[in-house]
Amino acid sequence: SLEPLSFLEGSVDQVTYYHCLSKDFNPWYMKLNDEMDTMFPFQEDGTSSHTGSYTTCWKNRWEIKRFDYCSLQSPDLNPIEHVWNAIKANFQELKACILQEWEKLDLAGLLRTLVASMPDRVQAGIEARGDHTTYQILFFYFHKTYIYIHNKTKFHSI
Repeated sequence: SLEPLSFLEGSVDQVTYYHCLSKDFNPWYMKLNDEMDTMFPFQEDGTSSHTGSYTTCWKNRWEIKRFDYCSLQSPDLNPIEHVWNAIKANFQELKACILQEWEKLDLAGLLRTLVASMPDRVQAGIEARGDHTTYQILFFYFHKTYIYIHNKTKFHSI
């Protein structure tokens, strides 16, 4: 099975990496090793968050088998680099699609519609006493006109 995917925001220091390992990686890794009745080696690169004393101590405590760090820098030695390259290529394709859709938007019309919906949104906020609202809005673009309907079944055309 695939390892869970974790998103780490900002810079990754030893503490951030430790939390990712303990919360996301280790439960999956231990289960995988138990199911397969083996100890798979864990491959990392030589960044300080991977090799620092805090994370090294944690990995030793959990007896995580790993490759000895090798100073070779070839990405061909680490299969995950090929995965990152595929993701980057897919991301570039996604980015191009998003830009294409962005250019199709009638942004002025959409913004007018959003501004026109503000009295209803404000009322929903007042009714929720400043907390999250259940205000929902559906947009339709019909004959170059944005139409919105919100959860109180009001119909607006801008």
